[in-house]
Amino acid sequence: MSIIDKGVDPTLFVSKEKKNSSNLTLKLGMLAFGVSLGIIATIFIVEAFEDIPGEPVIIAMVLLFGGASLIVNFLIERKMDSDSRDEKRDEKDTE
Repeated sequence: MSIIDKGVDPTLFVSKEKKNSSNLTLKLGMLAFGVSLGIIATIFIVEAFEDIPGEPVIIAMVLLFGGASLIVNFLIERKMDSDSRDEKRDEKDTE
């Protein structure tokens, strides 16, 4: 109440953009997909090269494909954010 009494705009404390849960769902889904691809790649590598121990390969492949999926997720989210900003700008232009 003291904020209103002093004449400060209370909307300063409200976030301009609301993060929705679809970004989190996309990120977790892509991470799970990347980890799964890493496990599958490990199976193929260990079968092809029988003298390679599987434990270091599975760790490397899971981290590699998991990281790659998070990079792709970042690019997708950035594209989605730029598209939504373009739509908002177009809405303001038409008004």
